[in-house]
Amino acid sequence: MREQELLDDDPLRLLLVEDTDDDAALVVRALQQSGFSLSVVRVQTPEEFTAALIPVPNLIISDHSLPSFSSTAALACLRERGLDVPFIVVSGTLDDDAAVTLLRAGAHDFVTKQNLARLGPAIRRELQEARNRAEHRGAQRELQVQRDFLRLVIDNNPNIIFTKDSEGRYTLANRATAAVFGTTPEALVGKNDADFNPTAADQVLASDRAVISSGQAAFIPRESLTDARTGRVRWFETHKVPLFVPNGPPQVLGIGLDITERVAAEEALRVSEGQFRQAQKMEAVGELAAGIAHDFNNQLTAILGYAELADMDLPEGHAVREYICEVIKAAESARTLTRQLLSFSRRQVLQIQPLNAVDAIHTSENMLRRAIREDVSIRVTATDASLWINADSAQLEHILLNLVVNARDAMPEGGGVRIDLRAESVTAERQEVTGRLAAGEYVVIAVADTGSGMTPEVQARVFEPFFTTKPAGKGTGLGLAMVHGSVLDMGGLITIVSAVGAGTTLTMYFPRVDAAGVVLAQTRPRSVVPGRETVLVVDDDALVRALVTRTLTNAGYTVLPAAGAHEALSHAIRAESRIELLLTDVVMPDMSGPALKERLFRECGLERVLYTSGYAAHPELREQIAQGTVHFVAKPFSASELTTAVRRALEDPLPVTHP
Repeated sequence: MREQELLDDDPLRLLLVEDTDDDAALVVRALQQSGFSLSVVRVQTPEEFTAALIPVPNLIISDHSLPSFSSTAALACLRERGLDVPFIVVSGTLDDDAAVTLLRAGAHDFVTKQNLARLGPAIRRELQEARNRAEHRGAQRELQVQRDFLRLVIDNNPNIIFTKDSEGRYTLANRATAAVFGTTPEALVGKNDADFNPTAADQVLASDRAVISSGQAAFIPRESLTDARTGRVRWFETHKVPLFVPNGPPQVLGIGLDITERVAAEEALRVSEGQFRQAQKMEAVGELAAGIAHDFNNQLTAILGYAELADMDLPEGHAVREYICEVIKAAESARTLTRQLLSFSRRQVLQIQPLNAVDAIHTSENMLRRAIREDVSIRVTATDASLWINADSAQLEHILLNLVVNARDAMPEGGGVRIDLRAESVTAERQEVTGRLAAGEYVVIAVADTGSGMTPEVQARVFEPFFTTKPAGKGTGLGLAMVHGSVLDMGGLITIVSAVGAGTTLTMYFPRVDAAGVVLAQTRPRSVVPGRETVLVVDDDALVRALVTRTLTNAGYTVLPAAGAHEALSHAIRAESRIELLLTDVVMPDMSGPALKERLFRECGLERVLYTSGYAAHPELREQIAQGTVHFVAKPFSASELTTAVRRALEDPLPVTHP
C-alpha cells in the first residue's frame, strides 16, 4: 500500500492509538500548540487500527501499552503491509530496554508524556525523513525502470553484448551471449571463456587485455565461440572497446555480430570454387587423356588385329606363333591401360588393378553384413580360391553393396542373400546365353536373393537411370544404373533373371586375368562363320580401316571401305548390292557416326549399324550403350571380337530409333 503525501496546507492525518481520553487530549493539544493542523483518527484495538490504515495516515502516535493492543503489535501490522509511516511512541514510563526494543521493531522515536514539548520537533523531523525516504524510493523505482529497459534492449538485441574484467570474467551478458554457451545471463556472470571455450580461451583473453591495456578499440573480423558441452561453434564479427568505470577496475565491452552462416557460405563458396577449378583442370587433363587414348586405340586396333590375323594364318607349332602371342598379350595389356585413361577422362578416379575377386568379396563381407537386417542372412561361396579380374576394389565393393541393399529391401519379411563366384568359359555356342560377350575366360559373380522378384516389365527397365519401384523418398533410381555403368567401366557385363515370388539373380561377367593383370589366353577360332553380306566400313584412320576391311573380307563379307562420311554416302548411292550393315567410327572430322547413320537411313533405308570408337562411352551414345540398345565394339578390338560383333549386329534385331 502506497503512503500518502502531505502537502503544506493539508491537515496532518494523525492515527492516534490511545485508550485514555485525557492523554489523547494532551497529545492533540501539544500538536496544535506546535502549529499543526490535524485530522485525527483515534483507535484502541487491532481491528480499529487495521481499518484506520486506509487511507494511509501521515503520522502514527501510539501509547506503549493498551488493554487489548500495544505499540509493538501496531508496528508488526505496519511491517506486514509494507507501510513506511512515521511512528512515534508516547508513554508515561518507558525504560531504556523497552525503548531499544521499540526502535528495533521499527519505531522512529519515543516521547514521554511528561515531556510533550519535544513531540512537535520530533514529528517535523520524522515527516521530513519520511519525505526523504519516499523520494529515495521513487528514485530507486525510476532507476529500476531504466535498468529494466536497458536489460530489455540488450536482451532483445540479436547481437552478442557483454562486458568482462581484466581476468576475462563476464560482468554482464545478454541472452544472445548466454545462448551461445547454452546457459543464462545470470549463470554466465562470474564465469570466463575457459569454462565454456577452453580451446580459444587464451586467445580471447589476450585480445580483451590488449583492448584494456591500450585503451584503444579493436575490431576482430572473425572470432569463434564454442560450447564445450555440445561442441557447437559459432563465428562472430566483434567490436571491443575499453570501459573505464569510475571507482572500479577497467573492463572491456564487446558487441559481436553472428556471422556463422556467412562463414559457412564463404567456406562453401571456397570449396565450390576449388572444386570448379579442379574440375576444369581435370576436364582439360581428361580431354587430353581421352584424345591420347583414342589415337592410341586406333594403333592398338591395328597391332592387335594384324597380330591375330597372322596367328590365325600360321600353322600349329610354328615358331613365330609364340612371338605373336606375346605381341597379343602386350597389346591387350595396353588396351587395359587405355581403358583406364578413358575412365579417368570421365572424371572417375578408378584404380584398375589385378584383383582376386574372392579375397575382395570376403574382405567386404563384414561390411555387407552390417548393411542388412538381422532377419536377412548372407552367404558367400566360391568354386576357386583364386579368381582374378582387372577392377577397382572400391568400385567393386560399391557394386556389391548396392546389390545387397536392393536385395535386403526386396525381403521386408526376411530372407537370404547368396553371392556365388565361379570361373566360366564363354564359347560361340554360349554367347546366345550370356549375351553380348566375346568368347573367352570370365569370372562370374552372381548375387541372388529370395525376395519378391520382378515382373518382366520391371526387368526391362531396371537399369534405367531414375527408374525405381520404391515408394517416394525411399530411392533415387540411380543404384542399379550406377552398378550397370560401373560393371561396363570395368569391361564386364551384367544380366538379370527374376520372377515374381521367386527372387532375383544379378550376374556379372568380368574378363578373367592372371595375377599380373593379363587377360588369360582366349580361344581364338582358326576360322570364322562365313559372311555373305555387304558391309560399309567408315573410319578416318587408314590403319584401322585397312585392318577391318581385310578381316571382314577374309570372313567372307563384301566390304565397302570409306575414309569419311561423304565417301560413304557415295558408296551407298553407287552400291550394286544392298548394304546390310554400316560399321562406323563414332567421331570423325566431317560427320559423326550417328549423324551418318541417320543420313543413310533417310536416303538409302539402311537400318543396321555397328558403332566403334576409342571412347568407351561417347556422350552421343552413352545412354544407348549402357542400356544395350545399340551395337558397339570398343577399340582396340581383336579380329574375333570384330567378326563376332558384326555377326551379332546383323542377326540381333535391336530396336531402331530415328529422330
